[in-house]
Amino acid sequence: MKKRLFLTTLFLVLFLAATAIMAVAAANYFFPLLFYPDLIAVKGVTGPSDVGIYLLDLHERSTVRVTPREILAGSPTWSPDGQRLAFIYATSLVAFDREEGIAVIDKDGSNLVYLFTQRRSPSLQIFLSDHLAWSPDGKQLLFNGWIGEEPKLYLLTLDSGEVQPLDLSLGEIDHHGSPFAWSSQGVLALENEGKLYIVDMETMQLTFLTEGEQPFWTPDGEWLTFRCNSDEWLFCRTTPDGEVQEVMPQRPQSRIRYIDSFSWSADERFIMFMDWGGESDPHYLSILDTKTGFIHRVYTFRPNDHIKFFDAVWPPR
Repeated sequence: MKKRLFLTTLFLVLFLAATAIMAVAAANYFFPLLFYPDLIAVKGVTGPSDVGIYLLDLHERSTVRVTPREILAGSPTWSPDGQRLAFIYATSLVAFDREEGIAVIDKDGSNLVYLFTQRRSPSLQIFLSDHLAWSPDGKQLLFNGWIGEEPKLYLLTLDSGEVQPLDLSLGEIDHHGSPFAWSSQGVLALENEGKLYIVDMETMQLTFLTEGEQPFWTPDGEWLTFRCNSDEWLFCRTTPDGEVQEVMPQRPQSRIRYIDSFSWSADERFIMFMDWGGESDPHYLSILDTKTGFIHRVYTFRPNDHIKFFDAVWPPR
């Protein structure tokens, strides 16, 4: 009798445990949005003269402004430890005679530091573009801009504020405004006119990798992900040496015409991006589940919304 009771109890315990495991697995597959990270950094726009960096909670649909209203801020970029945000700022919409540069701030809105500041004028040395990347050790920032008609990549050292141009062997490549990505392993990728290159940081030589657009690395730096040169597929990936290239699992979306602002989740399962079907259509914050290939639109930004968000990025951890 006792043995039968023991076996019955054991069976029930194993059955309940198996059911719980299957329920979690099913939820993980069919309801993946329960598992993606909820906090992201975005550029929020409430009007022509009110542009700032916000933290957006995707689950609670709540926002907290990080940057002060005295400046216009955009291009948020998380530090490698996920505690600070670097961004490009300006003090006015007026094209000339304004202060602009690069700053960092803690994610709670404290410790704002202006790292690189200049007064914009016809004799300005560096015209800033809208791309930023942290070095893997968090001690430098990479940005692009140009002097006159000459594009440059610049390294900004946080401790000293020193700005140093990189002497790239560009040939005919014009990388003004071209997206780039710096991996956690220290590999720099650069895109120009639909082609991706790897930059040797010691020799400043460029090596052609593959065709594609808007590169962004997986958090571990093992894969370079990019926008495929295809109307059918959204994302592809390649190893840094280009030996392994493949299409990311995804179910094509006929309604998606434009995509931008790509970011990996820290667990390397989800890719977040912004998409829209046309100029007058709503914008969407979408998430690709790379396990299932499904694309989920998790946030809708309509033309008449009080605040519109752009440049969405997940923290690296």
